This record gives sequence, C-alpha cells and structure tokens, in this order.
Amino acid sequence: MEPPAPATVRLALVGFGNVNTALLRIELAKRDVIARDCGVRLVVVGVCDSKGGRVDTTRASASGDQLHDQQRGFDTKDLLEHKKAGNPVSTFPVGVACDGAVEMLQALGGDGYDILVSLM
Repeated sequence: MEPPAPATVRLALVGFGNVNTALLRIELAKRDVIARDCGVRLVVVGVCDSKGGRVDTTRASASGDQLHDQQRGFDTKDLLEHKKAGNPVSTFPVGVACDGAVEMLQALGGDGYDILVSLM
C-alpha cells in the first residue's frame, strides 16, 4: 500500500532576510525527507520584505477524480535566487505584487495560509 500523499501546508513569510531565507534553503534541501517523515509539503504562498511583497494566487488543477483547491506556491529555488541577486521580493516575476505585510495578508485572506512566519 502506498503511503498517503503529504498534506500541503501553506506558508506566509513576513520578512525575507537571513532567518526566512535559511528556512527556505533547509526546506529546499530536505523537501523529500519532510514529506516522507512528517507527511507535509511546505509551499510559500506569500512573502514580503521591507520593499513590498508577492502573493501566489494560482490554484492547482484537478487531479484524477478529486479536485484540489490548494495554492501551488512559489518555486522556492527561484525565489531564493531572486533574493540572493539583490532583488526585492516585490519584483519577483510570479504572483501579484503587494505593498507590504498587511496587504499580503489581506490578499491571502483568512484561509489563504496555514502558518505565518513573521520576522520583521
């Protein structure tokens, strides 16, 4: 019997400096272990830094007979490379721009994220 698919846990990150970028580097390196051992798949659906932010508003498509209404999340590797190059999150080419943390959380809505990590 196959193990169940990992549950999606949606992250909203307020602050994208040393701590949250380290968090995403660990998530990227340990993604398979986290899914296997913890039964979760972490996806970033909102992120902001001191210059603004981005919100992922895309939805996954139908899979088999079940519809999945979950956000796909940003590509973690691309997001980290964008920030490492010295670019603000607001210029990341995916998602919808927002002016800051409050606007990001409003755009996500009360049910648009599961965990909020705030380090500003």
